Amino acid sequence: MDYNKEKIQARVIEKDGKLLLIDPNAEAMINVINTLNCNKTYLLKKDRVEYYQQRIKDAGIDPSTVTIVICNVDESFGEFVADSTMPGYDWDEIRNRGETPYAIGFLYKESIIPIVGVYDPEACEKLKNIISYSVLVSDYSVISVFRLI
Repeated sequence: MDYNKEKIQARVIEKDGKLLLIDPNAEAMINVINTLNCNKTYLLKKDRVEYYQQRIKDAGIDPSTVTIVICNVDESFGEFVADSTMPGYDWDEIRNRGETPYAIGFLYKESIIPIVGVYDPEACEKLKNIISYSVLVSDYSVISVFRLI
């Protein structure tokens, strides 16, 4: 293999006196793994998703106007959602049991879509285009959107 002809994307830069490795391929792989981990979070919380799906049905709310959210409150997006929707909630009670705290509920898309757009434009577009029940999972530093059947 002739490395001179290969386009090497990984590089080392200096920032604030420290050396940093920048590797777009590794970053993309980590993002894929974290997205798969969001799927696991969704499956672990599936009973809560079904509960909120039923609440939306019972309330006669058009499912295209809301999304069910599962947000890890210890990450920036989840913390913002939790602080906005559940101000003052004592998340330490959950942390003290050795568990990860998640804000789970449903929100109107019109209120959450602009925020999702700041964090993840691709997830934002996916959420906008789902016209049935949807679930937004924020965990592992990524946002994943699922369409429920």
